Amino acid sequence: VIIFQADIDGTFQFVNKTGFNTFGYNKKDIADGELNALQMFIPEDHQKVLIDYNKVLNKMGEEVGWAEYTAIQKEGKKFPVSIRATHIEDTNGKVTGIRGVVEDISEKKKTQEIMIQSEKMVSVGGLAAGMAHELNNPLGAILQATQNVLRRLSPDLKTNFEPAKKYGIDLHNLQSYMDEREINSFLK
Repeated sequence: VIIFQADIDGTFQFVNKTGFNTFGYNKKDIADGELNALQMFIPEDHQKVLIDYNKVLNKMGEEVGWAEYTAIQKEGKKFPVSIRATHIEDTNGKVTGIRGVVEDISEKKKTQEIMIQSEKMVSVGGLAAGMAHELNNPLGAILQATQNVLRRLSPDLKTNFEPAKKYGIDLHNLQSYMDEREINSFLK
């Protein structure tokens, strides 16, 4: 966790070793008084950072609780951070700056993305299973009906001979006709 302290203008007064290692700056950058809080964030986040910074300085709420921003290292690498800060007062109650902690939440964000993708895959799997079930029900009925037609026209089943004889149908000739016209292959 990075611990920092900055004056009311956002110039850093203190940053712990983790902060230097994470952002790529050194103690000389702070000693020169040139390292400003806004430098730590991408330009698109500057307005949000300023608004939250002013809320803390003006005591609008005791602290900013874990606001998320995109930070930027000295060499330009961007990464997500979460910051919690509170104002600092002198003995007269005058606000002199802010103090806070910064957490690199890159791994947390990656884990969230993986979980979101996993949930999407579970949803897609559920939809696919539901669709397969909806398709299999009518297909099962069609398959069963087709198999019954093939069995009732088959000369191999003795139960078919009596009804065929009653109507003067030779099942072997019917089967040959159905094979020649490829009716059996269509049904199969």
